[in-house]
Amino acid sequence: MITAIALLLEGVSGQRTPSIVVIGLVLAAAAVLKLLIFDLAALDGAYRVVAFLLVGLLLLFAGTKYAQYYSTHQQAKRQSDIR
Repeated sequence: MITAIALLLEGVSGQRTPSIVVIGLVLAAAAVLKLLIFDLAALDGAYRVVAFLLVGLLLLFAGTKYAQYYSTHQQAKRQSDIR
């Protein structure tokens, strides 16, 4: 999940190719699926709740950054089409 967030931040903050953002999103999805399928089966109630909350916060953060990236990218594209 840390690698996924690092890739998302790198892709969103710099003038990198959009494929870095997509790779980060795919890695985040894979990490969440692994958490839901394998890891949560071994956790007790309180730890399971904490794990869900932390992953939820990380996903909200990643989604917010991606929305900002997408909005900025679309605005730049519209302005370049106008010129």
